[in-house]
Amino acid sequence: MISPVARISPEYFLSQELLDRINVEYAVISNTENLNQLGGASGLCSKLGVNPRYGLDDVHVRQMEAYYGSNAMPVAPMKSIFQIFVATFSDNAIIVLVTAAIVSIIVEELHDPKDGWIQGTAILIAVIIVAVVTTINEYAKERQFRALEVSAHREERASVWRNGCINRINPDGIVVGDIVVLQVYSI
Repeated sequence: MISPVARISPEYFLSQELLDRINVEYAVISNTENLNQLGGASGLCSKLGVNPRYGLDDVHVRQMEAYYGSNAMPVAPMKSIFQIFVATFSDNAIIVLVTAAIVSIIVEELHDPKDGWIQGTAILIAVIIVAVVTTINEYAKERQFRALEVSAHREERASVWRNGCINRINPDGIVVGDIVVLQVYSI
């Protein structure tokens, strides 16, 4: 049995490929078979150098994170104002209005070369104003949503068995080898 203060040596590190084989989405049967090939949960703990009665200690956590990487999900890049502006022109109503404006300019120019451009140009200006206002609103909403998402993420907690007791940590801090404690709440 591994002592609570044992340090993880390189032979305890499993390949990412092997770990991935026991965690395939929607593949419960093959995940279970692959886990059983490792000796079940206790075999996996042994191969990772984790004492199931103690969990990881702080040194183990740092080693696991250094070897396997962080659990943090990468943040999707925010759309630029230009991308949002261009996206407003994919709306069917806007497409119809732009088409109508162009047709209006062409037809009216043929009938009245002096003032034929006015009506179509007015429609195009209105469309651009709507697109700019929509862009500003969407960008502001995107920024507010991001701020709310970051705030909510900071407050998230997961329970893990570390240092012989349950610790509440942010899910980004979970590492390979952590024993996650599941809690059931009844309503």
